[in-house]
Amino acid sequence: MTTEISEIQEIKAVSNGIESECACTQCQNMCKTAPCLGTPADIKRLVDNGYSGKLSITAWGVGQFYGLPIIYMVQPTKTPTGCIFLKDDKCTLHESGLKPTEGKLTKGCEVDIVEKNKLPVNFAVARTWLLEGNQRTVHELFKQIAGVDGSL
Repeated sequence: MTTEISEIQEIKAVSNGIESECACTQCQNMCKTAPCLGTPADIKRLVDNGYSGKLSITAWGVGQFYGLPIIYMVQPTKTPTGCIFLKDDKCTLHESGLKPTEGKLTKGCEVDIVEKNKLPVNFAVARTWLLEGNQRTVHELFKQIAGVDGSL
């Protein structure tokens, strides 16, 4: 539990993330566009709670515009209507406390508000997939979801 708390605190420190439970139309529309990103620890909790079938391997390439590599991750599956966990315009993970970190720290209605010298939340979450301390979990997740070793 301490690791999870410190990871969220670290992401909040380097990003423009603020904890929010906003459910306005703009926030709901974010979930209809794409699933929120989770850290390796977030995704491991989803796997441990039986949600493996709702997760997919993804290639996050947004950072390429800023010189970052493509980051391969395991994330909630995107369906034609948005995040697989969005039902009746509500996140089905919210009440269980399993919502991925980007969803916990992003307000869609304030997504354009970025503090100077701070990363967007999705960048801060995506980089956790590259951190050395997370590589064991990353490799385990890739093995569990797709039967590969995570070194794509």
